[in-house]
Amino acid sequence: MLRQMTTACAVVALGILLVVATRATEEPSQHAYSTQTKESTTDRIRDAAAATTEKAEYAATITSQELNDSWITLKTKLSLLADDQLQLRSRDVHVSTRQGVITLRGKVRSEAARQAAVGDATKIAGVQRVESHLVLDPLATRKAIIGRMT
Repeated sequence: MLRQMTTACAVVALGILLVVATRATEEPSQHAYSTQTKESTTDRIRDAAAATTEKAEYAATITSQELNDSWITLKTKLSLLADDQLQLRSRDVHVSTRQGVITLRGKVRSEAARQAAVGDATKIAGVQRVESHLVLDPLATRKAIIGRMT
């Protein structure tokens, strides 16, 4: 849908350029336009239209990648929160995605939880790789050990 909107914008911009060019060549003037001047104007309009199309396509690509990264981030966060092995709260791990690379930051309770988080993130469709900056939370580890002892 976004690509269609961007293409539509490029088509509208091209149409505006053609209308302006048509009026410029049809308006009476004190000096007669030569064939060379008309061709020059047409060439400039074609160049401007090509540049507009290229910019629109580039914007669509960037926007598409950003939407894809946002989608990957959302799916990763949901996957991490749903994993019972991790026992995460929403503020425990920060997830960011850039060009398909997921970065995990935050604190986890154990090495097994860290590996599980990386494994969950790796399973998400569209992920190129996962960078883990997760650290063990010593307080959570102590609480888990004390909880097992009682």
